[in-house]
Amino acid sequence: MNRRLPVLAAALATLAVGVGSGQAVGPDQSKAEFSDPTDINNRYYPLTEHERCVLRGREDGARVRVVRTPLDRTKMFRHNGEPVRAAVIKDREFEDGELVERTFDYFAQDDRGTVWYLGEDVDEIEDGKVVGHGGAWLYGKDTNRMGVGMPAHPQVGSRWRHEDVPDGPFESDKVVAKLDEATVRGETYRDVLKVRELSKPGDGFEFKLYAPGVGNIQEKPPDGRLGLVGCD
Repeated sequence: MNRRLPVLAAALATLAVGVGSGQAVGPDQSKAEFSDPTDINNRYYPLTEHERCVLRGREDGARVRVVRTPLDRTKMFRHNGEPVRAAVIKDREFEDGELVERTFDYFAQDDRGTVWYLGEDVDEIEDGKVVGHGGAWLYGKDTNRMGVGMPAHPQVGSRWRHEDVPDGPFESDKVVAKLDEATVRGETYRDVLKVRELSKPGDGFEFKLYAPGVGNIQEKPPDGRLGLVGCD
């Protein structure tokens, strides 16, 4: 018997309970206040502190490159009846040199330092043409729950939901370790968070590493690994 099967079954059962219960996980969004939401300088998720970050590696046997760029524009949402300007992060994924997905992600940092995820617009691309928009969602339209990109003060054991959309994207995150140091593509980082991501059954686990002042430095899906090349 595969020793991983009981562990995976238990994890998926726990996830199913969480999805069905509607139980809140992570920071309380009702208390979130936004004075300067586009200044995203969370220690482990400083999305607007760099002009561009690039990750590179392999997934599903393909050479993968991900380019993340903050744009000089915002998208307006409403939270607790008040307008909130979200930062727009452009995410482009290339496989074997060809653009396969272009995403515009919307994030806002509250006054306590939590980074909230307010949705994404997605273009799935084949042969240079947009062929779909799978995974797209917006807070206030498709769900009344904001996702959490990163809590203000993440610790080992901290849990949150990056996405929680009824009949749509779901992702549950947990800090499973804090590493004194981690080396990725020849660069050594200190005080690194290791986060486990669990999506809907069938998607499996993914692990990500986050370094202070930098953000995401490594992604390890079940069938690959991507590492940070660098940030400008």
